[in-house]
Amino acid sequence: MNESDDQDRLPASVGGLLGFAAAGYLAHAPLYLALATLAFAIDGIAQFLAPDKDAIGIGASVVGDALLIGAVSLGVATRATGKPAQPARLFEAAVVRWGDVTGASGVAAILTIALFKYVLNRNGDDVLSLLSGVCAWILVGALSFAGPVTALSNDRPIVAIVTGFGRSLALSLRLANLPRLVLVTLVIMIVTNIQVALALALNRAHAPHAYFWSGAPLDALTVGPLAALQAAFALDFARRVRRLTAPPR
Repeated sequence: MNESDDQDRLPASVGGLLGFAAAGYLAHAPLYLALATLAFAIDGIAQFLAPDKDAIGIGASVVGDALLIGAVSLGVATRATGKPAQPARLFEAAVVRWGDVTGASGVAAILTIALFKYVLNRNGDDVLSLLSGVCAWILVGALSFAGPVTALSNDRPIVAIVTGFGRSLALSLRLANLPRLVLVTLVIMIVTNIQVALALALNRAHAPHAYFWSGAPLDALTVGPLAALQAAFALDFARRVRRLTAPPR
């Protein structure tokens, strides 16, 4: 991830970062919507070839979303430098990072599923269960940065999977960044709970392919904006850590 002084163009406030992320997404919305449509199509093809196979559906979603995450993250990062970004260049750069972002996002998805199962299996209402649930959700939030941070990595292919994944956790879980990580986690919680509610409603209605229809359309609408949010906050995390660790002048 580029941690140059160009990141000082990022707003310092949370509200400013939210606006910056929104503006970064809207600046190239046609490209991002096209990539979201492609991701939805990949999900649909996987559902057609292997109906209701959750593992295949998750894998297809990771692969399709990775290209969108890469393009959005690079667009937000380029905006932070103040330089113009052409949609074609963003797409080309995202294709280059597609495999790395897929790898890092795939590992994050596996760990996220494990954390969700852990939370669901803890049915107690004691303080320990509550704290473990909160910690699990915060880890889910930290894991969600794996794709955007990997997309912004300058490391070689494949190596970027490891370094991007590690860097995402190291940055987001720093004590100074935890309050802002919690905000991003809350957004993820809202999206996840909407998806769960849709899945439950479709299952009660005995709708076919409930897993697909509760997840794929929502992903198409939210993955891009979430990636913009995560990229903006990841750049802010890096800036804040650099300022905390910089030697006094």
